[in-house]
Amino acid sequence: MIVDMTNSEEPLTSQTEQNIERSIISALNRANKDGELVLSLTHYETLKRARKRLLSKEPICFLKSNNPLILVHYKKLLINYISKKKERSVVYYKGGSVDAMLSVMNMSMKSYSVDKVLGQKNSILARDKLILVVEREEDLVDDEWALLDLIKSDLKFGPMGIIASTSSSVRDDDIERVPQEFLFEFEELSDQELDILDRVDIPQRISHGYEYIQMRKESATSEQVPDRDNQSLNQHESSSAESLASRLLGVLSIDELSMLVFFTLLILEIIYFAGRQGVLG
Repeated sequence: MIVDMTNSEEPLTSQTEQNIERSIISALNRANKDGELVLSLTHYETLKRARKRLLSKEPICFLKSNNPLILVHYKKLLINYISKKKERSVVYYKGGSVDAMLSVMNMSMKSYSVDKVLGQKNSILARDKLILVVEREEDLVDDEWALLDLIKSDLKFGPMGIIASTSSSVRDDDIERVPQEFLFEFEELSDQELDILDRVDIPQRISHGYEYIQMRKESATSEQVPDRDNQSLNQHESSSAESLASRLLGVLSIDELSMLVFFTLLILEIIYFAGRQGVLG
C-alpha cells in the first residue's frame, strides 16, 4: 500500500488556521454580547485588566494608543463600565486651571484625615473612591500634569482615581512618568485581525470603534487603487513603446536599418576610445 504524502502539511495547516479563526470569532462575539464593540482579543484582554484596575484600591488608568479613534472608543467603554457600578462617583475634568483641579481634589479628600489620605495603608474602600475622568489631555498645562502625577504616586492610596488617555499630542515625558501597572496600551489592528472583524457581529454601528474599522478599510482601498493605476500606466507606456518601434521598423528598409546599426556601433566605439584616452575628462 502506497500513501501519497505530497503537500500533506498544507491542508492540515490550513485547517488549523481555520479552527483558530473560528475560535477567535466566537470569542469576540461573546465579548460583544453586551452591546460593546471589542476590536480584537488582545484589546479585550487589555480592557479586562483596565476594568479590574478601576475596581481595585488603586483605580488609576492611563490609556495609550497611536490611533485617537481607538483611544476615545476604549476610554468611553471604561467610563460607561465604572459609571454603572453602584456607589461609584465619577467627575469630569475638562482642564482650564490648576485651581480647578485642586478644587476637585479637595472635594474628594474633605471626608478623610490627612493620615488616611497620605497613609501607605490603603484603608479607603475602592467603592468610596472618586474617579476623575480627564478630558482634552492635550490642553493640560504643566502644573495640571504635575497634580495628576501626584495622584498616581504620593496619593495613589488616597480617595481619588483617574481615567485619562495619552496620544501623540501628549508629551513623551508625561507618558513615561506613568507606572506600567497604570498604563494600558491598545495597539493598531493587524490586517488579519481586521479581516476577522468582517465575520464578527458588530453591535455598535455608530461608535469611534466602528469609525476606526471604516477608516482602515478605506485606507486599504485607496492603497490598492494607485497600484492598479500604475499597472495600467506601465502597460500603456510599454504598448506605446512597442507601437513606436513597430512603426519605425515598418518605415525603414533593410539597407537603412543596416546603416543605422553600423553608425550606432561606430559612435559607441568612438566614445569608448575617447574615454580611454581621457578626452572626455
